[in-house]
Amino acid sequence: MRRIATAAAIPIAPEGCRTNALVIFADDKDAMIDALRKAHPAYFRTGIGSTITVPRQKGPVTAWHLSARLDRYGVQIPSEGEEPGQFVSVPDGASRLEANVRPVFVASVVVIERKAVDGLTTTQIGDYAAMRSFAEIDPGRLKPGQAPTILTIMDSSMDSEVPITMTPWDLGYLRALYAVRPLRSAMSQRAEMGKRINHDLDASSRGSDTDSKTDAAQPH
Repeated sequence: MRRIATAAAIPIAPEGCRTNALVIFADDKDAMIDALRKAHPAYFRTGIGSTITVPRQKGPVTAWHLSARLDRYGVQIPSEGEEPGQFVSVPDGASRLEANVRPVFVASVVVIERKAVDGLTTTQIGDYAAMRSFAEIDPGRLKPGQAPTILTIMDSSMDSEVPITMTPWDLGYLRALYAVRPLRSAMSQRAEMGKRINHDLDASSRGSDTDSKTDAAQPH
């Protein structure tokens, strides 16, 4: 997962840092989530103290993120008063082109049922966990054949073909997500991400064509 983060230009802390990307394997994901809520309630609250509603996700995996908000200078916005809330000061004036605050992930939790990883390699599991940890993605919303992605491995039948590692689409998505200008509007960010993903996929396709031609020229 650290290698994936490096490849996607996602900032990572040095070894020995405080864990904020949890990947938990359990016999029953719902029972594990209930036990985790009792033992570590902090994983179910946002940066301003609001309660997180864990999404009801079908299948053997559930993932959620703890978030906070930063101002345009990268400083976390503190809570104000007894009730969860935040006050944002904009000393140099607001802008219609950029937001005054932006959300960031503080931590992520991925709970995977053990039965779902039968027959999978550690690379496949780690790449899947990286996608669910580094991005707020629901694989259940993917349409069949919509994108070649490692996100399909947990719900595929044992005899079906699945990616053996993270695909260029997956890596391109992560790169675009973390490279996009964070204070732009959602519409602008989606457009920028689309361009970056297409650029990466085109570059990957050209590289594959070159490799194929090189292999064909080699004696066998």
